Formats: sequence, C-alpha cells, structure tokens
Amino acid sequence: MKETIFRSSVSVAIISIVLLIGCQTGGNSNQAGSEGRTIDVGGKYPWETEQPSTLIEQVNDGETIFLLSDGEALINEIQELAKSDEEKKKKFSASWAKYLEGYILQMEDTELEKEEYFNSLKELHNDLESMNYEDIAAEIDRLDSLK
Repeated sequence: MKETIFRSSVSVAIISIVLLIGCQTGGNSNQAGSEGRTIDVGGKYPWETEQPSTLIEQVNDGETIFLLSDGEALINEIQELAKSDEEKKKKFSASWAKYLEGYILQMEDTELEKEEYFNSLKELHNDLESMNYEDIAAEIDRLDSLK
C-alpha cells in the first residue's frame, strides 16, 4: 500500500515538473518578440519554420502564431520576392500569399483600429496571389504610409 502511494506521488511530481517546464519554454522569444505566441517557432519567424497551410490550420485551431510585429518582416520578404526573377516569383508567390493570409487571419480581428491597414494587406494578398507584381510595390508603399 505504501509503495503504491509512493509511486503515485512520484508520478504526480514528474507530471507537475513536465508541465512546469512546458509552460516555461512555450514562450520562447524571437527577434520580433514573441510574448504572445502559443507555438514555439524556435527564435524565428513562423514562415521560417512551417508550411503556410500548417500555420493557417494552427491559427484556425486558436493558436497564436503571428504577432503584429511580424508584419514588417513579412512585407519585406514579399518585397524581396517582387524584386526577384520570374522563376522565383512563380515558384514562391502562392506560398507567400498563404503566409500573408495567415497573418491577416490572425491579426485582423485583434487590431480593429487598423482596418485600412488590413484592407491594404488584403489588396497585397490579392496582387500576390494573382502574381500582379506591378501593383505590389505601390501597395507596399501604401502600407508604409499607414503604419
């Protein structure tokens, strides 16, 4: 009987330690500051660790993947893509459109005062999805003015 109680106590202690460690490591930070992420991205931006469909699925499941501060780096990545050769644009446009979609999905409802900014992001998303690179630069300039 004493042995059973001891084993149960040890099991409870081990589970408590595992949960405590998990809670402490779940909020690893990255260069953008990730105090609010519920998914560990290992000190990177979300698009550096996961496929866009996985991130969107996690956002839809209620996880906090993107932070408002990720927006600038995400737009910079899209801007670099817009400057690249046609082959790279064809290869990566759909993925970057999905990453942007995930960002908008995550942030739009939490940043209600930034409606015009998110409308512009949606335009950028549409341009990216349709590979309309002539309008991407203008939309990025518009986003810069809305910060």
